[in-house]
Amino acid sequence: MARDLGLAESTVRKRRAAFARGGLEALTDEARTGRPKSELTVSDAERAVLQRWAWRAGSAQVLAMRAKIVLACADGTSNKQIPSSSGCIRTRRPNGAVTVLTAHRLGAGQ
Repeated sequence: MARDLGLAESTVRKRRAAFARGGLEALTDEARTGRPKSELTVSDAERAVLQRWAWRAGSAQVLAMRAKIVLACADGTSNKQIPSSSGCIRTRRPNGAVTVLTAHRLGAGQ
């Protein structure tokens, strides 16, 4: 079963044991605090350059997207909110890794 789901056997055993102990409620994820987000400060000069890159028609799409992400982080937007507000899609792979697909990587504009 683990191979079919792309999971480690230990993960399947852990989830099966949790279900046996507590039913469906035992399968829900608890809130994860994770590592505290480090503060990102942007000087006025840096902000001006980032805004110019983000909104200038001649900027490469990837550079503009990166500038928008940094500006959003500097404004205090959470890491989970940024992909949806910047036109990206946040997905989770079977191994738990998070992937953020930009509009460019999704094939927009083709």
